Amino acid sequence: MTSVQAIRKRRAKVRWARSYASTGVAVWKLNLSAARLRSLPKFDRYVFALLGHIFNDLMISQKLLHVSRVHPTRSNPITREAGVGVALYMVRTLAARAKEVMEALRDKKISAHVEKNFFEPAGLIDTWKSSLKLFYQMDHDWLAAVRNAHAFHYMRPDQFDPYLNDEHCDYAHALVGKKYGDTFFTWADIRAGHAMLDQVDSNDPFAGLGRMLDELGALLGGLCDCLAQSLQKYAKDQLTEGDALGGPRRVPAPDFESFTLPYFFWAPRKATKT
Repeated sequence: MTSVQAIRKRRAKVRWARSYASTGVAVWKLNLSAARLRSLPKFDRYVFALLGHIFNDLMISQKLLHVSRVHPTRSNPITREAGVGVALYMVRTLAARAKEVMEALRDKKISAHVEKNFFEPAGLIDTWKSSLKLFYQMDHDWLAAVRNAHAFHYMRPDQFDPYLNDEHCDYAHALVGKKYGDTFFTWADIRAGHAMLDQVDSNDPFAGLGRMLDELGALLGGLCDCLAQSLQKYAKDQLTEGDALGGPRRVPAPDFESFTLPYFFWAPRKATKT
């Protein structure tokens, strides 16, 4: 290849990259060898599938939490109220997911296999150990309580009672629409949200929310680094043959920062025959 051809190729790559930045995302297809997958021991195949499944779950949950955030500039108080309910739902769901993921990866047999065959070869064992240390602290302080009383189960009367006192009855209301999907029991959601955030900081629920988001972000940042990088290396070293990378293909994608997950939806009625 001549120097002129090389320059043209680089320029083409730059133009291509710029077009993807403005219109969508680039995705390559990594083809795994069926023969190599079949040659894996069943437990090895299970762990590879488990780690990929865990990564997908965590990434989807984090994306949903991000797009469910409530924009402070929204002028409609009804939209904000219901939006807070959506965001808190995603927070407690993500917290529960993080707890279950770490419990699965802490299993003695799985942990030993993952550390030896995934994290150590990828140079990520220190990142994994740091994530484990943070998880133990979070689990002791609030993660287990949020998972058990607010995400996978509901509060008992004695747990809910402190947030249902007489002083909490002022300005109570619900949002009621023509459809069930347009109904939101605001007071009930506020009381449950207050109880959850008190698990993290009993002096300041807003500080509790900030701590949850900060610590979940740190934990999942390190964990997703470990999973993504080690899975890619394992697949490349153990499960691919020849020119396994195909693509890229353009995938249309909305702007992540402006996309939101609303509570209220408008659905046009179907035309009726006369």
